[in-house]
Amino acid sequence: MLRRIWQRIVQFFRRSFGSSTSSQSSRTARRKKQAYLSHEREQRQAEPPKSLENADYEFLFMQLLEGVGHGWQHHRVLKFMAELEGRTTEKQWVLWLRGFGERLVVSPTRHQDLAVAMLQLAEVGCGELGEVAGEIGRDLLERLDRQQPTRQIPTNLNPLEVVPVAGVANFSEEVEPISLDRLWDILQQDTDLAQQMAEIFEVQTTNPQSIIEALINQGTVASESTTEDAEFWFNQGFREYEAGDFEGAIASFDRVVDLNPDDREAWYNRGNALSELGRLEEAIASFDRAIEIKPDDYEAWNDRGINLHDLGRLEEAIASFDRAIEIKPDNYDTWNDRAITLHSLGQYEEAISSFDRAVAIEPNYQEVWNNRGIVLSKLGRYEDAIASFDKALEIKIDKWEAWINRGAAAATSLFFDPLLASASAIAKQNPSLHQRGYEGQLASYQEALKYVSQDTQPEGWAWLHKHIAQAYYDRGCIDSKPREYWRKAVNEYREALKTLTEARFPELHLEILQDLFKALLSLGQTPEAAQLQERGSDLLQRLLNEQNRSDWYKKQVALKFVPFNQLTVDLAVQSNQFVQALELAEKNKTACLTLLLDGWSNNITSPKWVDIQQLLNPTTAIVYWHLSPSALHTFILKHNAPEPIVLKETPVAEETKFPSRVVEFENWVKDWNQQYKEYRSSKDKNHRWRQELEAKLTHIGNILDISEVIEELADITKLILIPHRDLHRFPLHYLFPDNFTITYLPSAKIGLNLKVEQDGWQTKKLLSVEYPDSLGLEKLLYPEIEAAAITEMFDNPTRLPDEDATKEQVIAALFDQHNIFHFTGHGSYNFAIPKLSALALTGKDLLTLEEICQLPLSDYQLICLCACETAVTSNQTIATEYVGLVSGFVRQGASHVLSTLWTVPEDSSALLAIEFYQRLKAHLPPAQALKEAQQWLRTVTNTELAQMYKNLSIQLTEYAPGVSEYLRFQAMFLEGKPDKINSSQPPYAHPYYWAAFTIAGR
Repeated sequence: MLRRIWQRIVQFFRRSFGSSTSSQSSRTARRKKQAYLSHEREQRQAEPPKSLENADYEFLFMQLLEGVGHGWQHHRVLKFMAELEGRTTEKQWVLWLRGFGERLVVSPTRHQDLAVAMLQLAEVGCGELGEVAGEIGRDLLERLDRQQPTRQIPTNLNPLEVVPVAGVANFSEEVEPISLDRLWDILQQDTDLAQQMAEIFEVQTTNPQSIIEALINQGTVASESTTEDAEFWFNQGFREYEAGDFEGAIASFDRVVDLNPDDREAWYNRGNALSELGRLEEAIASFDRAIEIKPDDYEAWNDRGINLHDLGRLEEAIASFDRAIEIKPDNYDTWNDRAITLHSLGQYEEAISSFDRAVAIEPNYQEVWNNRGIVLSKLGRYEDAIASFDKALEIKIDKWEAWINRGAAAATSLFFDPLLASASAIAKQNPSLHQRGYEGQLASYQEALKYVSQDTQPEGWAWLHKHIAQAYYDRGCIDSKPREYWRKAVNEYREALKTLTEARFPELHLEILQDLFKALLSLGQTPEAAQLQERGSDLLQRLLNEQNRSDWYKKQVALKFVPFNQLTVDLAVQSNQFVQALELAEKNKTACLTLLLDGWSNNITSPKWVDIQQLLNPTTAIVYWHLSPSALHTFILKHNAPEPIVLKETPVAEETKFPSRVVEFENWVKDWNQQYKEYRSSKDKNHRWRQELEAKLTHIGNILDISEVIEELADITKLILIPHRDLHRFPLHYLFPDNFTITYLPSAKIGLNLKVEQDGWQTKKLLSVEYPDSLGLEKLLYPEIEAAAITEMFDNPTRLPDEDATKEQVIAALFDQHNIFHFTGHGSYNFAIPKLSALALTGKDLLTLEEICQLPLSDYQLICLCACETAVTSNQTIATEYVGLVSGFVRQGASHVLSTLWTVPEDSSALLAIEFYQRLKAHLPPAQALKEAQQWLRTVTNTELAQMYKNLSIQLTEYAPGVSEYLRFQAMFLEGKPDKINSSQPPYAHPYYWAAFTIAGR
């Protein structure tokens, strides 16, 4: 029994002091933190790990030796070292190891097994660290030689054999047991140890007697063999988690819960390991199991919330954080995580309140001050944001992320607030930090370099140079002498590459290459850009081909470097390789759609120029846009042409008066986003977004050079528009004359996979999902009129109104041999996780894009989504590719999808839909039917509307008596308004009412 007690003490020491996560429970792996927001990327960024202390070095070195004892080879040792980059360097490792070796040599303790393990490490080979370990090992053995006969050192160990290493895996097996009296003396002398053991064994006092009794009680509770096995696998999982082997950690924690299904900490740690692999649903299930065992486990509630946030289930995440706070209201981490989720919901004021609660509990929580500053910037309160960043920097002056965010806020602030600045100790030290605009941005970054050293923080030092470069580049985009600034940017990017080397920081190195690539293309330095593109492509492929990386990681890397591939298209255009440029653009588009809808795949095919021409004929052309970080190109594809016609960016001279097309477009999008966001909040009919809609659309037509595009379209009557990124969000068809019939496609590949049906629409079978009673959403009136008028046109339609429109019934009906799916209700777009974009059904039911992508829809000739905003995004811009509900339906084979780009009034939406179906019934193709319906809506007068209501009322008398009566009343109402009925002004002439409708398909 005493031996078992001592083993528990040894395990306690190993768990409590061997890990860098001392703030967590002794059996808790480092939880997934949601502590940091990124100002420029709209995503959280984890705080860089802290530098290692002596105890950390010793623990990690013992882990390394244990791994080598288990058969680690050279590549595995290097991986272990690489995972610690940012926390230490080889130079620091060696410095610590030499000091450690000196202490071992003079120690009276025998270290034979440790010496053998060090020699094993030297034989594996890991640079100077291995060489020093070998020297120390030989010194230790020579010391032993003077005391005892020479021991044979193994030179070729079987990988399955383990050489015991004192102090590591087998320590508890090798120590001698001690008496209870000796343990009593230790606890009496070391009050800190007594306090920590009392906490670990949940004893309310530091009295040695109580601690020893708790140890004895815990040692006799369960079957000794089962407990020891579970403890072994738990420790194994813990070590694997800390080493970054998350798959291994999950397997070990699975063994624990097999042996002990109620091990709450194993379920919790398992959840964190799953989360690290991006298996978020499984992680939540694991946290739920931990909560089931211990309902007041606030950490599990908190980390459950983090994973719900990452899934885009933001309201559920808030509820989970609130439960954690209810259990432990002084947990500042949870207040921070809650604030980050409120930020993601766009509830910025509420987020600030949560951040304030966090810093009230822990005033020195610098991450919260930084996050708070980011959200204040979102609110346009840039001076308050700078004050918040300065507070973070007062706590940690070398926090380079806060310096970068401060610079971004200073760049955007329009004025300097002397009152707020007077409280900043940071600004008092350097008055240049009072500057704003471009100069203030550079001042922040340059001041940061005084505190962020290239040697101690290579990543931060390089990132500051990267942002200085970006400031120069952005300045060049709006200056009359852009090339001067772009050359400075190139020099700063090269400075950043000095520390972010390919060997040490491959992913960050590629980020800098991506930015440098953009700057070189802007300067027109095509040969140098081509060389850099080759280097970057090789590195990206190596990252994606790493065998030990999960598919989730590969997907994130592939999406992160989509801009690099976009720039490769620009390079091909600059080189006048127009066919290659188009094929690359289509390849990138196809890859993005696959990644966003299906996940990682290493086998993505895309069509070539000769394949794409199958979509063309003598009267049909394609206008294909490509948007990169540095250029906006327009490809015009015509029948039997040897290559596309390309409208490309004009090379920038030393002096220029205007920004490039891409910069002008980006500014236009920002303005559109802001105005539309304000309009949605106010619903003011006189809001400038509505009032200026025509002018704004004319402006984007000028940016896109639509008049020049039209000049290339002689003899063309049908256009297929293939937009890119944010261009999917705008009514590009509005920019073309009425002599074109226009459809959209997400990509050329999707268009090639669509069937072209010739059958008449009168034979089609209709599925109508009508005005579902969706929880929390407004009940609409006109969709009832729309549904009645449209279903009356078809024989035996399937109708799912109100409470019948459950997910189960809708999915079952979609499988039931229909040809048209008409939906009248609400739709939504999820910017963060496009797969969660959805149609709102009855109650809380949602038909998500992910579920749509599992449906076989090739028999559907038409999907009609007369819902609000089925194709709109939030006020953020799209860096990769647009993926919405339309993309999913067309990708699954639906020939045509009609949808809307913004919230259309329900009366004009219903009227247009009815007219659209009447033209389908008259045998018009869908694109032509929509075009004519839009022309009718923009020209119809109130007199004509009153007559239409009368006709519909008569038509629906028996089929829908209630609707019929309402239409009759509406006709009488119009006729009773002389100012309306006598006016020749069409009530729906403004593009707000009709331009939002688009149709995708061939």
